[in-house]
Amino acid sequence: MKKELTQQQLRSLVRYDSSTGELFWKVDKGRARVGASVGCLSDKKYLVTSINRKGYRVSRLVWFYVYGEWPDCVDHIDHNRTNNRIENLRSVQNAQNCKNRSYKGGHGTIALGVRRDKSGKYSARIGKNGKCYHIGTFETKEEALEKREKAERELGYHKNHGH
Repeated sequence: MKKELTQQQLRSLVRYDSSTGELFWKVDKGRARVGASVGCLSDKKYLVTSINRKGYRVSRLVWFYVYGEWPDCVDHIDHNRTNNRIENLRSVQNAQNCKNRSYKGGHGTIALGVRRDKSGKYSARIGKNGKCYHIGTFETKEEALEKREKAERELGYHKNHGH
């Protein structure tokens, strides 16, 4: 069984540049040389690397490097998955992380949780504890957006959610 990576071991392998949020190798590692940036882009657009044959997201390594504890989940506040400056990261539970999602768009969707239905009216929904709740159906897009934003505030969604 492999030992868990310690903060001391991590700090002996990499250095953290707080102004850019990047980690740099302090040792030659595989094809990477001393001074090379740590991580490559995954298919989900996160920077990832491996240490001692175990894969890590660079954002989790940055959190561990700075605070000495493993986060449950790391949220990129600005939604940029490669921006690993510590002030852009927060340790959250997965459910809380889902309250800071980017808007991706979709069939009839106006904004995250608001869509136009077949009748031409606008319906608003929101997630809570893994379930989807109908907020209401409205005549105008503005009213649906307003009710959705109010529900987000009441449920503790992050201010960047949906942006």
